[in-house]
Amino acid sequence: MIRLSPEELKEGCRLGLDSHTDVHCLGRHARVIEVLEGETCSVQPFNDSYSPMTGVRIVNGCMAYDTLDGQTYIMDINQALDFTNTMENSLLCINQARAHGVVIEDVPRFLDNNSRHSITFPDDGVELSLLLHGPVSYLPVRYPTDDKLSSCRHLELCCHNSS
Repeated sequence: MIRLSPEELKEGCRLGLDSHTDVHCLGRHARVIEVLEGETCSVQPFNDSYSPMTGVRIVNGCMAYDTLDGQTYIMDINQALDFTNTMENSLLCINQARAHGVVIEDVPRFLDNNSRHSITFPDDGVELSLLLHGPVSYLPVRYPTDDKLSSCRHLELCCHNSS
């Protein structure tokens, strides 16, 4: 169910790289494709003064990424925590993606001239350039339409695990 305004659908959000997460986290702009029934998680916050969240659903979802030349890719983000009701942006667990064979060069170019500052899908021959929001590297993404979901090339950021 889409709970985004036409403006929010157009603007999208950030899929931020987070080296502190141990699993992907999907925010409001993600499209949940499948709920892994009976699979939930307790989420411990970074600060012990906050209470853990319990019963967070685990889902398979996706987001659309538009290149500067007008091509759209569907980013499949499986085995993720469902925060579509509480978070604006989404978080990409770098190690979860790397374990799936995705190459992530998250060092910004101004800190390392040899860094590509990108996410590469070697098996697909696709490289997506990262942007910066403050110190956080990210991809600009949005909720995928039905048309884009069925007609665009899919890129997997994590292995598929269906219920």
